[in-house]
Amino acid sequence: MSVVIRNVLECEVARLQRFIDDHWQRGHILGRDEALLRWQFRSPDQGALSMLVAEDGDEWAGMFGIIPAPFNVRGKLFSGVVGANWLARPEWRGSLVGLQLLREAFRRFEYVGGLGAGPMAEPIYRSLRCGIVPLVPRWSAVVDEHSFRTLAAACGASFPAEHIDTWIEISARGRPAYSAPGTFVSADDASLRAWDVLWRGNLSKSLIGVDRSAEWLRWRYIDHPVFRYRMLFALGLDGAISGLACWRLAEVRGRLERVFRIVELIGNGEARRQLLQRMRWEAHEASAAFIDFYTTLKTMDGDLVAAGLVRESEMPVHLPALFAPLDHRRAALNLWGRWARIPVAEQVRFFDDAALYFTRADSDQDRPS
Repeated sequence: MSVVIRNVLECEVARLQRFIDDHWQRGHILGRDEALLRWQFRSPDQGALSMLVAEDGDEWAGMFGIIPAPFNVRGKLFSGVVGANWLARPEWRGSLVGLQLLREAFRRFEYVGGLGAGPMAEPIYRSLRCGIVPLVPRWSAVVDEHSFRTLAAACGASFPAEHIDTWIEISARGRPAYSAPGTFVSADDASLRAWDVLWRGNLSKSLIGVDRSAEWLRWRYIDHPVFRYRMLFALGLDGAISGLACWRLAEVRGRLERVFRIVELIGNGEARRQLLQRMRWEAHEASAAFIDFYTTLKTMDGDLVAAGLVRESEMPVHLPALFAPLDHRRAALNLWGRWARIPVAEQVRFFDDAALYFTRADSDQDRPS
């Protein structure tokens, strides 16, 4: 049984949404929200989406979303995508349709990766000698005690009362004073242009991950069709931009509590510290139940600890990570990737580099449910 692998055409969006609803998940947001689907799978190719399908005659046997994400390796750019919605229909799995879709992405792009690989997918990535980060560290802290208690109680027996108290106690012990020192500017055309100068000329050279250019930031956060993100730039003593932070207040469906989710924090050490203090203040002002941030960047650990955040893996119970609706079943997040410029045998070591910077917002792990 042979298949043809191609991009979904613009004129096939309705068919793709039906396919998602029928074979991925009934009622899934991408099957309901055309604007979100088009935004997530935007493509530089006119008339197509960045979604691969495996076609057998008139039937679609599988799909693999390849979200455009130029890859930065210490200041050098490579073609890249992050994967989402990888599926092979059961009747075609014997023909290795899923593997064909993945290999087509490897053929087209120098970097292919993603977050949130499920228990069936992760062994496949390992067998292909992809780099794996088994656990993307999650940093969290209680902000508003009352809001946190009611939200944790809503998780039921999976969040025992004694562990609620533990989270509150440890967060209070490390909490810095609520203040917002420093000078900041919001995102606009001028600040984004200035960011590009700093990113290209300096910060990108010390990081590995999705290229955080102004163009990418505008698409990912400013032009998001559903979520409202807040982006701030820190200014140094010379008045020039020295760092970036981005976050959103996650609403809990059917409830009053909100969660302060950080999705970006990049800059020199002083800029990061000032931005963290500002975000702690913003979270306090919003009476957020807690604050969280998923990041692989190991060199940021000291700043996060100083800001009163705790590595969640060191706590007796995790916090809920999905809020529409509230879901306490799973908070752990892994990462996989393959960069074609290095030998297969070096992939694992490459993805253990201290300069690796990914956050939950990469791939499709921060999106509406």
